[in-house]
Amino acid sequence: GFEESDFIIEEEFVTPFGDHAYLETECGIAKVDEEGNIIVWASTQSPYRDQMEIAHAMGVPPGKVRVVAPYLGGGFGKKDGITVQIYLALLALRTGKPVKMQSSREESISCYYKRHATVFKLKLGFKKDGTLMALKSKIVYDTGAYASFGEKVLGGGVEYGTGPYKIENIGIDGFSVYTNQAPAGAFRGFGMPQACFAMELIMDMSAEKLGMDPIEFRLKNAVKQGEEAALGHIMEYSTGAKETLEILKESDIWREREKFKDDLPAGQKQWKRRGVGIACSFKGCGLAIGIPDFSSAKIEIKEDGKFILRVGNTEMGQGSQWTYTLIAAETLGCSTDDITTVLPDTFTNPSGGSTSASRSTILGGNATCQACRQLKEIMSEAVSVQLKEAKEDIEFSKGKISVKNKPDKFLSFGEAASILYNERKPVSAVSKVDMPLAGKQDIGYGLPHIIYGYAAHLALVEVDTVTGEVEVLKIVSAIDCGKPIYIHGVEGQSEGGTAMGVGYALMENQLYEQGRVLNSNYSTYIIPTALDMPEIETRIVDTYEEQGPFGAKGIGECVTGPTAPAVLNAVRDAIGIRFKRIPVLPEMVMEALSSKNRKG
Repeated sequence: GFEESDFIIEEEFVTPFGDHAYLETECGIAKVDEEGNIIVWASTQSPYRDQMEIAHAMGVPPGKVRVVAPYLGGGFGKKDGITVQIYLALLALRTGKPVKMQSSREESISCYYKRHATVFKLKLGFKKDGTLMALKSKIVYDTGAYASFGEKVLGGGVEYGTGPYKIENIGIDGFSVYTNQAPAGAFRGFGMPQACFAMELIMDMSAEKLGMDPIEFRLKNAVKQGEEAALGHIMEYSTGAKETLEILKESDIWREREKFKDDLPAGQKQWKRRGVGIACSFKGCGLAIGIPDFSSAKIEIKEDGKFILRVGNTEMGQGSQWTYTLIAAETLGCSTDDITTVLPDTFTNPSGGSTSASRSTILGGNATCQACRQLKEIMSEAVSVQLKEAKEDIEFSKGKISVKNKPDKFLSFGEAASILYNERKPVSAVSKVDMPLAGKQDIGYGLPHIIYGYAAHLALVEVDTVTGEVEVLKIVSAIDCGKPIYIHGVEGQSEGGTAMGVGYALMENQLYEQGRVLNSNYSTYIIPTALDMPEIETRIVDTYEEQGPFGAKGIGECVTGPTAPAVLNAVRDAIGIRFKRIPVLPEMVMEALSSKNRKG
């Protein structure tokens, strides 16, 4: 591939450790009940795995451990695993009293999982017409003192290290290494933001080498549905990389970028510069090949005709519980007010696996859909007998169960429930669904994924050449989430992911000295505040994912990837300097500008 290339670029890119910075630190409450069950209420993304691990550690059967996951004050991957849960169980078991535990902010930052720091060495070959020919990568993920999810996160770096592009010749060597640092683990994107940062910078450098429009360069190489991706698997399902880039291409900021770059107050043009940059990402939905990946849901009708919905996926601010409520209401033909959604509880809710990997909408949503359809079948059978009509003519809509073409012949949900209870018929349905495994090409543990979400970001930045400060003025976020179910939730994910990306690009850097964290609070570990946030315009590509509930798929992670490389590409456009490590701090900008000036 390199022999057939007209140009070859080799570069090294570096990303730092990062903290998840959620509001609620690791915490929980535990007690032992009258039957000897250990009950743990925990801020966790994986209550069902917690149940098994607590039982193993305590030497008791899993049925003696109950884990409840109330609303969490954020997770982002750091709570996808044991933090305080086993300590709580041990204390409650040994004291016989209720106990509570919560990490201080300093403990949370110093002791628990980080985003992996990485080094990417990339060699990219391409032709004069922009066709990508070969990519050779050596990537190193620093997993800290303990493995945690290091192996799996590295797998993500390998998979996403090609970008959503067609590249015929690929060679990737990936290493996850132990170091004397705090352990690194799952963090929103699961290895993708680091890989996206490196790949999207070298893509811009390649377009620049060719004198080619960076969006056109990406569009030329973007993989489409039905084509073979760089890792050799076929993109069987919705593939929106091209569509997200085309949205950016039509944006006013891109089409009229010279005008936007020049739109500075007259008195500031001497020392401020503006630039525009783009980047795109893709992120798998689910746990990928070779890993059991399922979710379950239970729907129950009460005697008053209201419904109780139990899904096994945690709500940590992403809006999944409301999404499930919307799906259930649409499927059942009732109001959302008629549905109460119960948060995960290992004694009452069917298992949903961990809430991670952009899998909650597809799996929890499909399980909800299927359980509701099963309950509708039970109700249709009973109502058809009561109304003396064929079961296939029974319809559910607007809070009632009616007969097709006979709108005056109907029963309320409460009346239908009475029939089920009086005749001792089932009043609930449980569904378990698995992630589709079409293709089934196994190229290593957890590789590849089958369904992906896509995002592309356009960044408008302003650089102060006197202070070195970089301000992000606007982000246009184009998203392929399949068919959006909860539009405000999609926008919230877009904005939250962008906030993390801004911090990743310009501020956040976990510092260590001989394994000891140096910046363990928010006066020294700097994250974006509301004052640092740009205007965010979210545009949605409606690709419709046939495997998802009503055509939807996950979006929570891929929106974090493109922000940092888009910002750095925009900085390059503004001041002509290419930064290859993050965060880009003001002193780095000043040093680079001084060096550039010295060189004339």
